Amino acid sequence: MMKNMTKEEMMNELGVAGEKIIINMLSELGCKIESSINKYDNQKDLFVDGKYKVEVKTQAPFFILNSFTFTPSQLNKCRSVDSLYFISVPHP
Repeated sequence: MMKNMTKEEMMNELGVAGEKIIINMLSELGCKIESSINKYDNQKDLFVDGKYKVEVKTQAPFFILNSFTFTPSQLNKCRSVDSLYFISVPHP
């Protein structure tokens, strides 16, 4: 029997799934991937080929504006990485 997850737990699981998609994609391209050990790493989600910082955002887009967003606290992190990936998931 599956327990009911909190919103925070669901968001965390969604983020982990998005990172796995990017890890698989980059691995298939022959990249060496290091995942951040700290889930609250304010620098990156992944380190690719020993030199590229990567951030992955997994979310449903806002249909009104056909866009993605993130909290202001994530802005510096998103601006400082070498690659930023957005994973679009179906809107609930």
